Amino acid sequence: MRDYRKLTKKQLDVLTSVGTFGYLTTREIAQLCWPQAAPKAALKAAQEVVTDLRTDRLLLTRQLRVNGLTHAYVLTSRSAELLNDAHLQIAFSAGYNLATDRQVMRQPVLDLAHAWAKAKGLGAVGPRGLAADAWGLGAFAGLDVLLVDPDNMTPAFGVMLVRGFDVQTVERLKRDCKLSVPILLAGRDYDQRRIEALVKVRAWAAPFNEEVLQLNKPEGLLC
Repeated sequence: MRDYRKLTKKQLDVLTSVGTFGYLTTREIAQLCWPQAAPKAALKAAQEVVTDLRTDRLLLTRQLRVNGLTHAYVLTSRSAELLNDAHLQIAFSAGYNLATDRQVMRQPVLDLAHAWAKAKGLGAVGPRGLAADAWGLGAFAGLDVLLVDPDNMTPAFGVMLVRGFDVQTVERLKRDCKLSVPILLAGRDYDQRRIEALVKVRAWAAPFNEEVLQLNKPEGLLC
């Protein structure tokens, strides 16, 4: 395939998500690209699209280092070329030599992105896309994810993964709070006390953004 216009919208969405995150499993693709669907239906739809893209040599299978029984998918040179053409970017590249050892660490970030996509219809740009200045979003490089309006790629919320509570984490949060978007905090179940403490730091560092976040966050979601 040499023309991105032959891709379906969902195929383009899947390739774009893989491109900005670097690599994704089928379940992660289902989370990001079918946020409104029931989990089983989303997974089935993702499997079908991934199969077609693999057949067309637009996705390459990679084994995850963290789990020998789990596979992820990366872009090929051909799919990267199609994405750059489709989005008028030079931000997408093949993932042949990409490290795939952060799958476990980033799951809370993907779960949070899914929750906001389901509740607010927001899209997610991953760290690989931000680092490559996709859509001119390079100012947000360093975030774990940037949530955007999918229609015009306008930044809405940043996401920071909570890895602990120490000076380095607090300083990183203060730095991220200087960005033009409110910062969401993603963590695992046992990180909730840390997140609650960091919410206080966030409210002090960016009180206006904190107000915007509290007005917009989905009901029952701690972030």
